[in-house]
Amino acid sequence: MTDVGDNGSCLTCRETGSRIHAVSVDARMNPLFQKADSRLSDITVTSHTLWPPRTDHDAGPPRPRWVRDVALPLLLFLLTLVTTLFAGANYALTSHLPENRVSLFSVEDRDLDLFNVNLWQQVLRRPSILGYGCSFALPLLLILGAHEMGHYLACRRHGIRATLPHFLPAPTLIGTFGAFIRIKGPIPSRRALFDVGIAGPLAGFLVTIPVLIYGIQHSSPELFRSAPGFWHIFLGEPLAFSGLVLVLHGPLPPGMILDYHPAAFAGWFGLLLTAFNLFPVSQLDGGHLGYALFGRPYAAASRAVFIIILLLGFVYNGWLIWALIVFLLGFRHPPTLNDSLRPGLPRVLLAILALLVFALCFTARPIYFVTTG
Repeated sequence: MTDVGDNGSCLTCRETGSRIHAVSVDARMNPLFQKADSRLSDITVTSHTLWPPRTDHDAGPPRPRWVRDVALPLLLFLLTLVTTLFAGANYALTSHLPENRVSLFSVEDRDLDLFNVNLWQQVLRRPSILGYGCSFALPLLLILGAHEMGHYLACRRHGIRATLPHFLPAPTLIGTFGAFIRIKGPIPSRRALFDVGIAGPLAGFLVTIPVLIYGIQHSSPELFRSAPGFWHIFLGEPLAFSGLVLVLHGPLPPGMILDYHPAAFAGWFGLLLTAFNLFPVSQLDGGHLGYALFGRPYAAASRAVFIIILLLGFVYNGWLIWALIVFLLGFRHPPTLNDSLRPGLPRVLLAILALLVFALCFTARPIYFVTTG
């Protein structure tokens, strides 16, 4: 039984077992209404149980939403703060040349040799050592937080239910696997999907640039010296990174390298994070943009991008890990509630801006090793 009201909504009653349900659906879900006005994007579906009446027993105990929605993200953030402080302290104490420790560390800590002494043992003896990780951990968490808050605020703007950012602590080189938000409601339209997808990379990039400027400005050009047979880790420099080095330090003479400040290392990772997320594949931010711009035909392009990531594995083995992540996420993108609502010219121009940001942040070989002869 269907009753269409004056406001274009309908009421449908259905019986399941001993319960009678009423589902109120906005008539704009009807394809006739979508064809009549493709600009409509808000679709409202509400369900009510008419019989038997709902009781407190049926409702069950109240769920402590604050634990899941607030306490858990806060706990993960604090754990990630600790792991990134460890990673930052380890980088500061092992990667800087000895002569540069004079300006970074207190007198009693300048001779710490963490290649031979475990960092955990040092922290247990002198917890203040973790303070040396602040110049890396705080900028890194700021970049990650800006990226995810961009997504979160875009979700709020379009009325999409989403969680607060969840940081992922990890015993890695940088102390984290990154961060994410979980979208818990449907995406109303391709326009909303575009806004959610692009907000994170742009917000993260805007925070990364001042972090890079500070970090590169406080990095020191040094003569590269090494004993024969030693291997060294070097960072691949995206265009944004190498451009800022050129502006702030000028061309480095032959044999000179830049002893990176921890904030510069955090900014470098921010560029890498932005570039990876802008790959137009799967459930990455670039994948959201691709589906928002081209709709379902975008799936074929997503597979082609996956093959490109696999080929990049011949340049840098780490791309194979990213390819595995993309494969597990899948290539198909779920549709929005109103796929007929196209992004429009202003968002196409923003997509071109995102492509430029990707070009500034991408490097085919993020990390490489050099062995001295």
